[in-house]
Amino acid sequence: MKLRKLHFILLAAILCMPLMLFNSCQTSDEIIIHQEKLFTKDSEIVSLFLKSVGANVDADFNKSFVNEDQCTEFVYPMTFYAYTNDADEPSPVVIGNDDELVAFLTSLTSGQEFFIMYPVTLIDIDGKETEITDYPDLEGVLTMLVDACQRDSDDDDSDHEGSGNDNHEEIEYEYCGNKNKKVVICHKGNSICISINAIWGHMAHHSEDYFGSCNN
Repeated sequence: MKLRKLHFILLAAILCMPLMLFNSCQTSDEIIIHQEKLFTKDSEIVSLFLKSVGANVDADFNKSFVNEDQCTEFVYPMTFYAYTNDADEPSPVVIGNDDELVAFLTSLTSGQEFFIMYPVTLIDIDGKETEITDYPDLEGVLTMLVDACQRDSDDDDSDHEGSGNDNHEEIEYEYCGNKNKKVVICHKGNSICISINAIWGHMAHHSEDYFGSCNN
């Protein structure tokens, strides 16, 4: 009887072993090391962040705010991870407002690397939020909103020579909405007024969309 019971226990152990191994592998697979895209002070994304909050930064990273009437705003807190003093692990940098964002980005030393924690959230003039979950979308959204916002500012200062947008693709924006902080696009045959935060999303996912009213 005891021998039969022992055989049963051994058989049960053998049958359960694959399940135990599967569970063990499943647990280890859950620990995913995700290599974030690393940036430095010379990365384009740094310039886009600064321009998005209306900061004017020269080649020496001396800063001044030139546009208090921003087209968009970031939702804080925002978190970066930065490598300092040759440390093996990055340290979190929690940003609470525009001033802290500019201070962090302009304090980066040459070659110092950092990465961005997602999501990054933007809020437009009407309080509508746009959540961004990866770098390609972040770069696209900021590129489009910076261009649209600077064009709006240039239109306001059209009497001054030199727009500073010589390197931008010439896009004819038709502004609309609250304080003209939105743009008109033709979407599926309908003219709609969208947040500048949404320009990238529309153009990236709807190839038939174009800038301006549908009847233009």
